[in-house]
Amino acid sequence: MMSTLAIVFLRPEMLFLLLLLPLLWFLPRRLEDPGQGLLRTLLFAFLILAMAGPVQIHRSLREYQVVILDQSASVTPEQNPSAVLALGKILSSMPPSAHKNLLVLAEQPWTLPPKIRSGLQNVRRLPASLSLALALEQANRLIPEGSRGAVTLISDGLSTDHEWGAQLEALTARGIPLHTIQQSSIPTARITDVRIPSMLRVGHKAVFEVRLRGTQTRMRLALRQAQPDRAPGKSAASLEPVLAQTEPILVNGSTVVHLEFTPRQAGFAELKLTAKILEGPASPPAALQRTLSVAIQDPLELLYLGGRLDGGAQEMARLLGPGFDVKQANQGESAPDLASVDLVLLDDVAEKQIPRPFQQSLVDAVMQQGLGLCMSGGRSAFGPGGWQKSPVAKILPVDLAQKEEKKDPSTALAVIIDTSGSMGGNRITLAKEVARLAIRRLLPHDKVGIVEFYGTKHWAAPMQSAVNAIEIQRALNRLDAGGGTILYPAVQEAYYGLRNVQTRYKHVLILTDAGVESGPYEKLLRRMARDGIRVSTVLVGPGRHSEFLVELADWGKGRYYNASDRFNLP
Repeated sequence: MMSTLAIVFLRPEMLFLLLLLPLLWFLPRRLEDPGQGLLRTLLFAFLILAMAGPVQIHRSLREYQVVILDQSASVTPEQNPSAVLALGKILSSMPPSAHKNLLVLAEQPWTLPPKIRSGLQNVRRLPASLSLALALEQANRLIPEGSRGAVTLISDGLSTDHEWGAQLEALTARGIPLHTIQQSSIPTARITDVRIPSMLRVGHKAVFEVRLRGTQTRMRLALRQAQPDRAPGKSAASLEPVLAQTEPILVNGSTVVHLEFTPRQAGFAELKLTAKILEGPASPPAALQRTLSVAIQDPLELLYLGGRLDGGAQEMARLLGPGFDVKQANQGESAPDLASVDLVLLDDVAEKQIPRPFQQSLVDAVMQQGLGLCMSGGRSAFGPGGWQKSPVAKILPVDLAQKEEKKDPSTALAVIIDTSGSMGGNRITLAKEVARLAIRRLLPHDKVGIVEFYGTKHWAAPMQSAVNAIEIQRALNRLDAGGGTILYPAVQEAYYGLRNVQTRYKHVLILTDAGVESGPYEKLLRRMARDGIRVSTVLVGPGRHSEFLVELADWGKGRYYNASDRFNLP
């Protein structure tokens, strides 16, 4: 066996001290005896060399070959003949002078044919539970430092771990190649890869991407919650709840399947992914299951600020579901801590209800810590709520500048007068007088219109400027009692007429003796009130209190009056 010797230093930086040896001839004083100087120089030179740590390395020129033979549980008996055949071909192709080593991954002793065993210098059995990474590490150690060699892996490719990258890099750094031979036999189905979502959170859907490989195999995937402790006599499958399951799928080649489930509890969880073969060649159990350790985060914490609705926080929690933990900050309480909050919801709340210091803390958390902020619309939100000059306005993606209202600072009045037969005699006269009193209070820039109803609706005087007093008085004078009583269409007509008028205030005045039909008045008048149109009612003529007209005024956000005679006009 040919070999070479080499000397290396463990601390070569110490050799720089040799440059200081000439100083020994002059310090502490110049030597006069050359023999003494030479002896001192040699003494310090040997001392420096000893400090550098010289090491003698024996480099062997012999070639070392290591073969790793996989005989673990995933290898079927049908694959053994092909493995023996591949091993024999590899050994016969090696140089006769090579040092040949065999590492067998097997639980039980594995018998080699005598012809193959005679060509090996070293045979070692490793436990089948040993990972591929540790087997590569053992192979690396069997090749001496500085020697030539190679590693050959004969396996079915079903590695129990994925941590062999570091060992492969160690072989590459030494210039040792790694050859692989795939054991071929009956094609088996298996789980080749599982991609877990980057974050799992309670109440949020998680999607697992599973890659399968097989040949004409029908199978079903299931994701279960692992139960390490189970009662005696009970199988794991009977106690492990199914989190997600697929319909039967046909795998032919490489197939990607997605499993979806929603975590319900935070913390660390161990999940078990299993593939059950329904039709096709059998596969080893180890190839059809994976154990996944995952961390499930707590639900997102939402801070609810608003008072538009009673129980708004509870309703928001019901709408969002278990993925959000909704907490409400009540007025008058100290400013809530934003450290653990993920999202703040300002639900139609006015700016004056949120203290300025808390607003600034909210802005800082949004800008610097990534806190989420949502503002919902309403009469107390954005510009109408006074937020235009607040700290929060600077980070909102909308412009809150309040522009001057484009409505005239005026009033539009629609007078609805009942001219049915029941209004004959003194009642129609009282109704006209009440209408004149109301119109007389209007200013020149106001608008007024008169609607009469007597079985049908009719604009006695369309919406016009209150300056046209003569035209309006003529319209009133022309009104006379006669016909049926249908109020609802007249109210609708007044509503549609006022919607097209651009004034600040809008009002409807209904003059009737209350002898009108029933109908869906509440829905109509509440809609008018939401649109800023107020409705007031006047009971004309002698009679008892009208509960119906009171309800109309209440729904329309207006007032109720009683004009029993000409001495009691509102």
